Amino acid sequence: MCTEAVSAWKNDLRGTAEMECQFVLQGKSIIGLVQTADVMRPTEPVSAASDTIRGIKTRAKLIGSEYSKLHRRIEKEHRHTARSHSLKMTTSIRCFLHDYRLSEGSDTRMLLLKCSKLVDFCNLDILTEVGEMFSKLVDTLLEENVRTIVSELANSNSPIQAQCILAVINNLVDNSQHLSNILAREGGVGVLLNFVTTQRFKPIRAHCLHALAKTCCDRESIVELERIGGLIITINLLSDPEEEEIVRAEAAGLIAQLSSPDLDYRMPSLIEKSVDLIKFLTELCNIAKRADTFLLSIASLANFTFMRTSHTFVQLNTVVTLTDVYSKHKDHAVYIQDQLATILANLSSSETLALIDCGAVSMSCRLIENVQLDGSDASMRAVQKAAIALTRLCKTSKETNQAAKFTNCYEKLLQIQQDDRISNTIRLTCLAAAQKIRTSLSQTSLIESLKRVSIRDKSVVVQ
Repeated sequence: MCTEAVSAWKNDLRGTAEMECQFVLQGKSIIGLVQTADVMRPTEPVSAASDTIRGIKTRAKLIGSEYSKLHRRIEKEHRHTARSHSLKMTTSIRCFLHDYRLSEGSDTRMLLLKCSKLVDFCNLDILTEVGEMFSKLVDTLLEENVRTIVSELANSNSPIQAQCILAVINNLVDNSQHLSNILAREGGVGVLLNFVTTQRFKPIRAHCLHALAKTCCDRESIVELERIGGLIITINLLSDPEEEEIVRAEAAGLIAQLSSPDLDYRMPSLIEKSVDLIKFLTELCNIAKRADTFLLSIASLANFTFMRTSHTFVQLNTVVTLTDVYSKHKDHAVYIQDQLATILANLSSSETLALIDCGAVSMSCRLIENVQLDGSDASMRAVQKAAIALTRLCKTSKETNQAAKFTNCYEKLLQIQQDDRISNTIRLTCLAAAQKIRTSLSQTSLIESLKRVSIRDKSVVVQ
């Protein structure tokens, strides 16, 4: 039987040794990577910096998890377990500082002092200070390594070498807004835009635009892009019929990022040039041969529906173009359907008469018919927005008669309304659209639809 002293020693030992063992195991190679001579690899500094960044993020995340656990224990005054957890976390921090050669410096010494105090007192104020100081050191490390990658990119001698570094950058900033912000602070926006405008690097222009779209996700980076003329350059590429489609598609993707309603900051010049942008994006939708080109274009157009009224889109034949393109293809991805439904729902909130003449009613019905309800958020959003648009558009018998021709649409709306797995908000939205169509259905069509749907609640067809 273990004595109390031995049990305490074992708990402390686990906190001291667990993290070191874990990182040693993570560093072991499971499968050797075979590198062939004919494949271009990133430069050694880029590879080293990339590996370091991934290692920093992984270890910082683990320490952050320990921080959260310790915070909860101190908050709940679990003193008997808080000390062992504080020892475990501070040991992990010490190992981190040692492995990344941060044992010197005033900031490091202050952090180590706070770690010692935390183990002794297990105080929330001290824990908060430790967290802030550790985060600052992590940011400093990340900035140094990102700076190395940006410098190597700026000094690239060939498009192939630059493309390899761009691939590293895109992988790093995927789902990491924090790294995107650091990349922008370290001059990444200017370097990427310089590559876009340099003729020698034309083969990787699309890759640079893609990286810019991932980087420009906060006020600082967007202001920098605008300051160095990035919007004008992007518009010129978007509107150039001689440019490759993939480049124009990535230009549309960058516009979609800059015009996102989720951003806290929006370029003033973006709003000023919104009419021209809607025109160029509409033209790109019309000639798009690739599905991703169409998706990026309509994503940008959907964002502009939050800035401009339906009058602008009708004048520029945007709705007619989208209706024609959508009717020609039956296998659109659900994300395309979601963006189209967003456009219709937003535009139908104001003037609807011109939209109806452009075929908005038929496109709303086709969207409802064609969306595959696979349980994804995108499919649910697409149906809900299309139903909202249809309800707004069907103001007179003329529109409801037109919608009634799409019997599959009506039946789909009834099926959704009867599906208990779907949220009440979406079901009520579909019910409202179904009630609009029902008024124009003949008695025979209505009975046949009800039989096919096997409707349980007859109240959905009663006015």
